[in-house]
Amino acid sequence: MKKKTVFLVGDIGSDSRGYFHVGDEAMWVANADRYLSKNWNVIASSRDSNDVYKEVQFISDVLIKDGKRYNKLITQEGISDNTDIHSAIHGSNIVHISGGGNINNLWIGHFYYRCYILHLAHLYRKPVVITSQTVGPLNNAQLKLLGKYTRNVIHFGLRDICKSVNLVEQAGFSKSIVFVGPDDAVNIAHDQNILNKKYVSVSVHDNESKLASIHNIYDRNDEKCIIPHVFDDSSYEGEKFGINICDMVLSQMTKDAKVDYILNMTKQSKLVITTRYHAAVFALMLGIPTIMLYKDDYYKTKFQGLIDYFELDGKKLLHSSEAGLVDTFINDVYNEFSKKLDLEKIQKKTHIYRKRIYETIERYTT
Repeated sequence: MKKKTVFLVGDIGSDSRGYFHVGDEAMWVANADRYLSKNWNVIASSRDSNDVYKEVQFISDVLIKDGKRYNKLITQEGISDNTDIHSAIHGSNIVHISGGGNINNLWIGHFYYRCYILHLAHLYRKPVVITSQTVGPLNNAQLKLLGKYTRNVIHFGLRDICKSVNLVEQAGFSKSIVFVGPDDAVNIAHDQNILNKKYVSVSVHDNESKLASIHNIYDRNDEKCIIPHVFDDSSYEGEKFGINICDMVLSQMTKDAKVDYILNMTKQSKLVITTRYHAAVFALMLGIPTIMLYKDDYYKTKFQGLIDYFELDGKKLLHSSEAGLVDTFINDVYNEFSKKLDLEKIQKKTHIYRKRIYETIERYTT
């Protein structure tokens, strides 16, 4: 029997600045592993390749900075510019747009590229699965553009129940294909063996000036550790905070090692304090108490989606300007996690959600 082929869109490898984003990688890896385990061919469209997946064909995505460039690409003239992408989608059984916050105008190049992929899927009559998205902000013109491509989408997975759902429905997508579920990274393969929990770990954006002394937020004598999230060739986020990091030279790490490394660091934590969404994803899926600090509505929406999915309350969600309050309710956070976080229940819920996606994929590709 001929192997099925998926055109899998993600944001993996290094970006134009040489930065490597662990959360983006984890979402793509979780989806790629699923297809490979089912003996599918995987064609990956991303900003860079991943050296560990030798069996995957990588095609570079297209930087589409504005609507003018987008409109040219969807004309007959634009076809000759990206024949490899056209050929790959034409030869695929399904298109899968992997998770992330890439359908918004904060990173407009990502938004236009995904609309371009939706256009090609429509052109070649290929079903589309979209997973693990935080949608918005989008203006009316961008919503209208997204709404042009409702016909081929068979599953639209969202990470929050409020803003993203409203925007997707405004764009014209049917409620019957819109589902709220977990981040793709929850599905990444990992063992359940929790290492010695000794750190209070911190994972923050390096431009969070209000948190520049985050290791002094609380008075306790806990051993503290930075969990990096974005890497380049010489340093890691949080370097300026001067907190201990585990015994590994990051500049010597290979691209494919970073996700496993972060998971192993997280397993050594008894508490994670973060402004980083995927640091919270990794901690929660391992059952580790987590305090989330949001800097704007976009991050608040993502974190609230996590709290809802893991059936927690809002006590762990603070604006970053309130970081000084963390110490006042750490004990409450520990107590609630010990009583309320039912990992077995969450894993069953995740399994049901994931099963629904892949049953839909099988139905449309058989």
